[in-house]
Amino acid sequence: AWQAVANEGMPSDQVALGAADSEVGDELTRTFTRNGWTAFHPSAATLAGGLARWLAIWSHWLADPSLSVMADLLTLPETGPLVGGRRAQKARRLAELRDRWMVLRTDDLARRLEDADFRSDYERESAQEVLDAASTLEGWRTSLLHGDFPTTMAELLEKLARTDPETAVASSEWLGEASQLIRQRSRGAGFWIDLMISELPATAAVPPEGRVIDVQGWLELLHEPGAHLVLCGMNEGKVPARGGGEPWLGEASRRSLGLTSDKQRAARDAFLFRAILEARRTHGRADVFCGKSGAGGDSLLPSRLLLAAERNELPTRVKTLFREVEPPDAGLRWHADWRWTVPAVLPPKRLNVTSLGDFLACPFRYYLKHALRMQGSEADRNEWNARDFGNVAHEILERWGNDTEARGFEKTEALDAWFSKELDRVVGEWFGKRPPLAVRLQTMALRQRFSWLARVQACERASGWEVVEVERKVEIPAGDALIVAKIDRVDRNRHDGRLRVIDYKTGKVDGVERNHRKKIIASTRIPPHLDPDGPAVCEDARGTRLLWHNLQLPLYAAAVLEREGSLPVPCYFGLRSTEAEVALHEWSDFREQDLAAARECAGFIAQRIADGIFWPPAETITYDDYRILASGKTLVEAVIPPQPGNLPAP
Repeated sequence: AWQAVANEGMPSDQVALGAADSEVGDELTRTFTRNGWTAFHPSAATLAGGLARWLAIWSHWLADPSLSVMADLLTLPETGPLVGGRRAQKARRLAELRDRWMVLRTDDLARRLEDADFRSDYERESAQEVLDAASTLEGWRTSLLHGDFPTTMAELLEKLARTDPETAVASSEWLGEASQLIRQRSRGAGFWIDLMISELPATAAVPPEGRVIDVQGWLELLHEPGAHLVLCGMNEGKVPARGGGEPWLGEASRRSLGLTSDKQRAARDAFLFRAILEARRTHGRADVFCGKSGAGGDSLLPSRLLLAAERNELPTRVKTLFREVEPPDAGLRWHADWRWTVPAVLPPKRLNVTSLGDFLACPFRYYLKHALRMQGSEADRNEWNARDFGNVAHEILERWGNDTEARGFEKTEALDAWFSKELDRVVGEWFGKRPPLAVRLQTMALRQRFSWLARVQACERASGWEVVEVERKVEIPAGDALIVAKIDRVDRNRHDGRLRVIDYKTGKVDGVERNHRKKIIASTRIPPHLDPDGPAVCEDARGTRLLWHNLQLPLYAAAVLEREGSLPVPCYFGLRSTEAEVALHEWSDFREQDLAAARECAGFIAQRIADGIFWPPAETITYDDYRILASGKTLVEAVIPPQPGNLPAP
C-alpha cells in the first residue's frame, strides 16, 4: 500500500486510505507513520489506561493474590500511594526474588525472608520492603472481601484519586449510586469492580500530533474525496461483513424483526464498493489489496466482490487474485525493516570466572548477559529448573563442608543420613511443609544422588583425602580487571600432601579436560572473534592443537598454586542421575604449561572486554538464550554492531 502511494506521487490530501479489517488498519497506521506520513486510525482499539486499567488488575488481585499479580500492580504508577513510594524499586526487587527463590505467594516470601542468607543488610531490607508492600496490598484485599465493600472502596478511590482524578470521580459517583444495591445483593467484590469498570466512560483514540492522513474504515470511505483510493483488507468475511452468527436468530427472524440481514449487508457493501470505484474512474486511481494469510498463518480468501466481474474479465481477475498463493504450512518468514540498537554501558571490571566461557563462545552474547545483564526468568515455575537443582545441591554440600564434624565422617551411612536431613531442611526453607508435587519428586531424585555421593565420599576419605576449604573466594588480576571466583572445594591428601580443586557438577560431564578445551580437527569451526593463532588455541604435551572454551578449573588451580605453592589437580565431582555418573573425575595430566596457557587466554579475554570489543557474534553456539532477538535471522542481520567508541568512558 505504501509503495502504491509512493509510485503515484499524490499529496496526502488526495489519498483516500482505508481498511476493511481493523488489524490491517492498525498495521497501515504504523507503516505510513514509520515512512514519514503520520497516520491516525480513528477506529483503533484503545487500551484502558490510568485508574481503569489499575482497577482491572486489582480485580485479579482480589480473585488470586499471587505474587505474579502483585508484580503487575507494581508496574503501574497508581500502586505507588498504596505501597509508600519506591514502587519501581519494589517491582524490580520482586522480579528478582520470584526468579531466584521460586516464591508464588506472600507466605512463601515471608518464609524465605526468615530463612535465607543475605549478602548484605541492604539486600535483607529490600526483601523486607517487598514483603511489607505485599502485606499492605493483602490488607486492602481483606477489607474489600470481608468488610463493607462500598465504604472500603470509597476509601481506596480517595487514596488513588490524585493519580487519575477524572476516573476516580466517575468511579465514586457510580459507587454512590450503586451502594444500596451492593448491600442488598450478595455478590463478590470482584463482581462489583468489574461492573464499575464496564460503566466508566470509554476513552476515544487521540490523533497524534502532526498527522497528515487518516486510515478510514469501510463505511467511512464513501465520504473520502481523495482521487487516489488505497483500500486494504478486501477479504471474504470482512467485505461483505459477516453477521453476528446468533444460532437462534436466523435470516428469516432477522427480516421479521426489521434487523439487517446478510443479504441486505451484502447488497450495501456491493453498492459501496462500486460507488467508491466509479467516483475515481475518470479522474483518479484505485489500488485494492487483499491478504493471502492472516496473522496466525491461516489462508484468507479474496472478497466475493472482487470476483463480481464481467465474463471476459473474470479469468484475468482469478489469475491475479490467486497467483503464488502458498499453503498455510509454507513457513512464511517474517522480515523486519529495523535492527536492534545496543545500549552502551561500561564493560565489567570484575569478571566471574564462569563468564569467560561465555566470551569464548560469543562475545556479543557475553555483552548482553554480563554487561547489560539481559536474562530471561521463569518466575512462575512450579518445579526446580536446572539452576535451582544445582543451587540446592551446592548449598547442601557447602553446609556439609563447613561442618567440620560432618565432613570428617568416614562411614557411608553417617554421610547419607546427614545429607538426607539437610536436604529436608533446605526444602522446608523453600516451601515449608507443603512443597509442590513436582518438587517432592525432584527431592527424591536428589536424595538418591546424595546417597550415591555418600558412598563415593566415604571411599575418598578412606584414601586419605580431606576437605580443607569450601566456597573459597579468590581474585586473579588480569590487566586492569579482576577475575573473581568461589572454589567449591579444596582437598588435601593427608598421606602425601597432594592437592585437588573440586567443582560440583549436577549437569553433564564429558571429562574434565574435554569440558575445558577440545581438539581442533578438520571440521572444527573457530568462531570469527578468535584468532586461530591466538591465545584461545593451545597445545598439549603431545603437540595437539586445542581450542579453549572454559577456563574455570585451570584458573582455580592457578589461585591455589599461588597460595599453597603446589599445583593441584583439577577435578569434577559429578552428581548425575545414575549411580555410575556420581563419581570424581580428574584432569590427571594437568601441567603448569596448561595453567600458563589458560592464564594467557584469560588475559586476552580481559583485554578484549576492557577495549569494548564484543563483535562479531558467533553464528552457532550450543545453547542460545538470545535467539528471540534475531526473529528468525542471525544476530549479525538483526543488530547494529556496537562500536568500541560508543561505550562510555571509564
